[in-house]
Amino acid sequence: MFYKQIRKKQRITLFSIGVLLLVLTAIDRWLPYALISHYKRPVIEHPPILDRYNAKAETFTFKTRDRIVTV
Repeated sequence: MFYKQIRKKQRITLFSIGVLLLVLTAIDRWLPYALISHYKRPVIEHPPILDRYNAKAETFTFKTRDRIVTV
């Protein structure tokens, strides 16, 4: 009933907004994992830049929503 009451242009607009929200939700869930896997590089245990600034590197661990542990 409601669907027939709105104009064709409004239906196209509502449909486009729905598709856009669906795509943005998918990108929001997928993009961080894609970036992590794409930029995963070997870690240098003691990079020379630390000596230059007399700094220390600390290891840390965190878990994602999918319980993936990253160090």
